[in-house]
Amino acid sequence: MRSIDDLLIQIPPEDVLRDLDPLLDANEEILVSLRCRSPKGSWLVISERQILLWQGGRQGPHMRRLARSKCRYVEAGRIEFADLQLKLPRRRGLTQFIVRLCQSEPPRRLAIAGRLHLNCNPGEAANFLARSAELRPHYRTLCDLAWAQMQAGDRAAAIASAEEASRLNKTDSAENYCLLARLYSADPSTRGRARQAAYEAVLRRPSSFDDLNLIESLIKFDSDPVALGYLHLSRAVAYNGLPRRNGPFSHDGDCYAIAEANISRIVERNLHAAVDQARKIRSRGEREKLLAALCADFPDFNPAFEELKAIALDYEQHGELARAMRLCERLTNWRPEESELILRYGLIAERVGDGATARRQYYRLLTLNPYDWRALSGLASVYSTSRMLNHWAPRIGEVFSTLSSVHSSEIQDKLCLKFNLISDADYKTSIRIEETSPLPSVRPSWSIGRPIKASGKFSEIDPERFPRVAHIVNRVARDLIGIEPPAVYSLYSEESGVSAREPSGFGLFIAWPHLSFKEQRYLTLREFLFLAAGQLELIKSELLRRDQERGNESKKKAGPLSRFFAPSEERRLMERRMWQSIAASDRLGLLACNDLKSAISALFKVSPHPPELLCQVQQNGLASVLDQRDSRGRFLYWELRWRIGELIRFWISEEYAPLRQRITRSSSELKELAPV
Repeated sequence: MRSIDDLLIQIPPEDVLRDLDPLLDANEEILVSLRCRSPKGSWLVISERQILLWQGGRQGPHMRRLARSKCRYVEAGRIEFADLQLKLPRRRGLTQFIVRLCQSEPPRRLAIAGRLHLNCNPGEAANFLARSAELRPHYRTLCDLAWAQMQAGDRAAAIASAEEASRLNKTDSAENYCLLARLYSADPSTRGRARQAAYEAVLRRPSSFDDLNLIESLIKFDSDPVALGYLHLSRAVAYNGLPRRNGPFSHDGDCYAIAEANISRIVERNLHAAVDQARKIRSRGEREKLLAALCADFPDFNPAFEELKAIALDYEQHGELARAMRLCERLTNWRPEESELILRYGLIAERVGDGATARRQYYRLLTLNPYDWRALSGLASVYSTSRMLNHWAPRIGEVFSTLSSVHSSEIQDKLCLKFNLISDADYKTSIRIEETSPLPSVRPSWSIGRPIKASGKFSEIDPERFPRVAHIVNRVARDLIGIEPPAVYSLYSEESGVSAREPSGFGLFIAWPHLSFKEQRYLTLREFLFLAAGQLELIKSELLRRDQERGNESKKKAGPLSRFFAPSEERRLMERRMWQSIAASDRLGLLACNDLKSAISALFKVSPHPPELLCQVQQNGLASVLDQRDSRGRFLYWELRWRIGELIRFWISEEYAPLRQRITRSSSELKELAPV
């Protein structure tokens, strides 16, 4: 092995040094002196701060200063100096290399000597660079050492040097990752590492055609879906980062537009290919990593985002709640406006017992919609569990449409949170088999005011023709609920029900049988007052039909079935909160009408059951009707049984009378409509 001292035995002639000395700064040393074969005797001198060109000829020496900065890269054939790159003659065009480092440390001298030999003698360059790396490990030195070892045929040593360089510098290492990809791709057992290195290289230098060629070659010989997924993603990133007007697509007019469109199509095609490969990966962890990398680079690409949401749901259903939480956190950071995803994150955190995280997610929902009943119900659950209900009770009461003028924690506690609406035994049964596939086709039963259809013939009610209806809606909306009265419509249909719909904004729909004296389902004043108060409460809390149906889907119990049909924990939480809000509406309606008998008869009249059922109640008693079961032992009128039971519990409770007094004090009109 040649010693570095062999490169220091020659220096530029005295006349050259004398001419160049005025251009050097004080204590500035010459790093490399290159003498080129030319009739003029040209010398290129690189110092610590500048490049100097000396040319001799008939007219005397000519000197030129090319740049002022520290030299970044030196090798035979190329010099990178600040923003300037100079091409030098090949080694056969150089008569000698002279390195002069009077006061520099040995590792630097060894590294420069290795770079000078890199292209002409890889083995010699590897020796110099290895000695330099032993004395002072440096990223640039290790990268050069890896290239020299690869050219010398020592693949194992090259991989070790390149991996060490990557550990020293993780930000600006595109060239090193590209080298690692080439080294890994030579062995079939390390092809997986090759695609990861290629992906990292493309991320750091997306406009390099060398990286694109490497990816193309890897795709041809790889069949692993994980590798192919990353390679397609790498190709998408590379094409997406191509220079548009500065590179091969720098066209004007129509040509430029065509080139842009081609790049976009290539990027989208490769993204879809990456998602397709991700679906083939059996391991959820590997599939999540690939899709997460894709979403990090292309957060607006919906297919990958939806796949990640499905993985999060899969984690949750299999009880891997910690993984589900971490994935939901990443997804909500990528798309902070996804309210359903934020809600799922909060529900999972609540199940895990992380109350702080659950509260943060529910607060995020409230920033998107200040009256989101799901977020407020979730906060109520979290705060009640942590015995911090008094901090949040006023807001919960506002959303559940308790008195607009009274913000008492007592009212909110009694109307919304005190009663355990659904027992744990209810969750041991599941929904009917016919309701499981598909759920959207399930015909809903009924909830607070049966959700009637607004697609038939309907018209706005004339206040002069139905003054009682208009008066009740106005008084309840303004005095009790605290909202502007909605439009009231009559629906000409055989159906029954009083329901809040939104034909063009919120409206209150009343089926015609409830307005006609000739019909058995005609509603008395107190009955209509009960239903109107409950529906107006739902309008304020923005509880629409889709939410009512969601609460009904699993309430048609079919007895203990197989565990396969059991609803998920998240669905149970949603159902529990749904029915809590319905019970709160019923209680508010009972407070408004102040007549338990009218409230119960109103529920029977708006139910889908025949009107003769109410006659049976009057003849045989309420208990005998509600206790009826079918041939399989199920209650025939489960919803009626549950809701009427909650009304009775509230009616006989100690809280009812004080709450009724608060309402009548705040609204004299309501006191006249429903006196004690």
